[in-house]
Amino acid sequence: MLAPAILAETAHFIVLSVPSPAAPSHLLIVPRAHVASLSRLPRALWPELRALRRRVHAFLAAEEGPALFLERHVPRRPAAHAQLHALPAATASWLPTILADAVPLRGGAALQAWQRRHGGYLYLALSDQAYVARPSALPAGWAGCEHRDGWAAAWDSSVQGAVRARWQTFQRVHGQPTTRVVNCVLVNDGAVCLLKRSAAVGSGRGKWHIVSGYLPEGKDPLAHAYDEVAEETGLRRDQLTLRRHSGPLLFADRAGGRPWEVDTYLFVTATRELRLNWEHDLYEWVAPERLGEYDCLPWLLALYRAVADGA
Repeated sequence: MLAPAILAETAHFIVLSVPSPAAPSHLLIVPRAHVASLSRLPRALWPELRALRRRVHAFLAAEEGPALFLERHVPRRPAAHAQLHALPAATASWLPTILADAVPLRGGAALQAWQRRHGGYLYLALSDQAYVARPSALPAGWAGCEHRDGWAAAWDSSVQGAVRARWQTFQRVHGQPTTRVVNCVLVNDGAVCLLKRSAAVGSGRGKWHIVSGYLPEGKDPLAHAYDEVAEETGLRRDQLTLRRHSGPLLFADRAGGRPWEVDTYLFVTATRELRLNWEHDLYEWVAPERLGEYDCLPWLLALYRAVADGA
């Protein structure tokens, strides 16, 4: 369950906060699709990865100096998944020694060529210059690199909470002008589906809401709406009929952060039977005139009225 550690999402990548003995600000950039290493990443995705790398670098450099990005790929490692580690370069005392023998790289094609010739590799990037070395160049046991065991137990740690707060503050100042969200109103035989948010979510615990999720950068809002409904309720696209779209609508953030830019979709469902994920504990089908009786998140009534008008 990666959600508690997610700091940002784009169309093809996720940025995660991971507690690490190397540095408090140890982040990961992970492809959404399963690929064993960056050398297997489709070339068309490298520009998106470079842009996200620059964004993470700006965050780390603002307080802790230049960022170091690295991936250690060992062939035939069981259940391998590409993980680009990011941390302040100042925490890697061994870096000058490795760079002295590393080979400069130009783009993903050069990394793929190295991997074909040598098998494993250690990929390193500082600013806009990348290098490659043999995987054995990385000090043994360094920083728990490549480890995924035990992450879930540490996702609510004070270290990660502090990193998340710093990331959110940085994005309010330097990030996109708005926070984009998709909301999905599910209707069946005139009744609206409300979902009660679980204790595992980051905000609005115990309140009632509709299907909702942050919109990854570069992803089509409607495509993401279908994905959010499937993830949170188990309903397939062929069980949904899109009736109306409203938005994007802008709402001020009550805490003074970036405005919320919201696309809302109304779907008629073929069934009332849902399969909830960890984000919600309960669901109820409610007559529209009774929505005000529930302890809902702000904006829900306004979103419903906007998308239901004329539906």
